[in-house]
Amino acid sequence: MCYRRSVELAAENDCQRIAFPAISTGAFGYPLANAATVAVAATRLALDEHRSVKEARFWLFDPDAHHVFAEALHRQNAMNAMRKTIGPRADELQSGVDSLSLMRIRTPLPFDRHLTASEVSRLRQAIIPDDEDDKWFVFVADDGALHLHRTVSGFHIFEAHLRDTPDGGADLIEVFANDDPHQRAYDDPNEVLSHLEWLITFLAEAPPI
Repeated sequence: MCYRRSVELAAENDCQRIAFPAISTGAFGYPLANAATVAVAATRLALDEHRSVKEARFWLFDPDAHHVFAEALHRQNAMNAMRKTIGPRADELQSGVDSLSLMRIRTPLPFDRHLTASEVSRLRQAIIPDDEDDKWFVFVADDGALHLHRTVSGFHIFEAHLRDTPDGGADLIEVFANDDPHQRAYDDPNEVLSHLEWLITFLAEAPPI
């Protein structure tokens, strides 16, 4: 495959960075979403195999293409988090991960919360719904971003970043809520903050898988 071979050649030639376009999605008409899924998965696997290549970037035509590729990476991060938590059984849940979206319209929240070491440890394990009665799918990506999705719709409702603290815990910083009128869960800003506070507490105390 061209992505994996390109990373391999970069490693052989002592290149630390590599860039790709969305291959075959222009004149050849390959579907962009399918191309993004293949490109992100293949490139990530190749980077794991060739650690001397530190960075791969995708140079894309417009904001819509950027969002499609960002969403594909988001789903890859979710799968990786699940595999760390439940191992190969995560592959059985691929269809659920495929429904996860990435918020496009976001609003920052004035939310300040310190997490204890035990709370951070729990949140770093993917919180995976057993059925549709479990309302939330939650994972922490490799960059420390905490993502909270509605289970049935797959909508990306909250995002926050974990900043490690000397006590082994973390501060929640750069907190955002989905502000798409077709996807957002709340209209009242006070309701958003109170529910997020409750939700973080509830999820951080959930029993481990």
